[in-house]
Amino acid sequence: MATKSIWGTEVRDSSAYLRGILALYKVGTVVEDDHFKKDILEVFQNHPYKTALPPCEVVVTHNPQYGKQSKCFGIIDSTKEIILFSIQNVAVKPFNLSAEINKILRDFVSHDVSQKKESLIKQYGLFCMKGKAPCDRSNLTLNHDHPYEFNKIVETFLRSNCIEVDKNLLEISVNQQLVFKDLNILDKFRAYHKTFLDDGYASLMSKSNNSKLGTSYRFKSKLIEKPNFNSAHAWQKSQLSLFDGVADGI
Repeated sequence: MATKSIWGTEVRDSSAYLRGILALYKVGTVVEDDHFKKDILEVFQNHPYKTALPPCEVVVTHNPQYGKQSKCFGIIDSTKEIILFSIQNVAVKPFNLSAEINKILRDFVSHDVSQKKESLIKQYGLFCMKGKAPCDRSNLTLNHDHPYEFNKIVETFLRSNCIEVDKNLLEISVNQQLVFKDLNILDKFRAYHKTFLDDGYASLMSKSNNSKLGTSYRFKSKLIEKPNFNSAHAWQKSQLSLFDGVADGI
């Protein structure tokens, strides 16, 4: 985990500073303070793939993904688009393409995972199958059992379909998220992943046991210093990035 920020300070201190700025402004307010604006733009600059066209304004807004109670920063560029980003981008760390692909695939099959969890609860009750003890529903999670942990399923799927882990697999969606260019990959993976759920390579496990167990299989991370993804935003397809040094953060 990254511990240093783009300013050479501890990430927790820099994050607290940015949260403090968020607390000063109401949602929908443009940040006019020059010092704050400069610092926030530097955090945006550290994002691995989001770009904006000058001139830019910094605004405090909310991320629809997390509800109206959430607050985050956004950049309003010359196209009047609001580009959201997280204060977590203040951390100095390379962009992990393997982890991003893993996340996209995991999110896509999350409904199947939830259904399998409910199916096992109906069959076994609220019970941690590893600890062999009763467990609250809120503390139960679905575990992908060894030797078919989720990471292993992802890697074998990619290999069997001759899909190379490469930045050309992805692009930026209109919602400013990384997505597969070929959406058929998602449907193929869902069918592949479901065979492991249906064949019994999953169990109910308490979140604490799941955290302690971790995974015995880790695929090799693919770290990229300066990824340059194609964008589904028409205004980004042929434009230069406002920030040439985008390197770290997610």
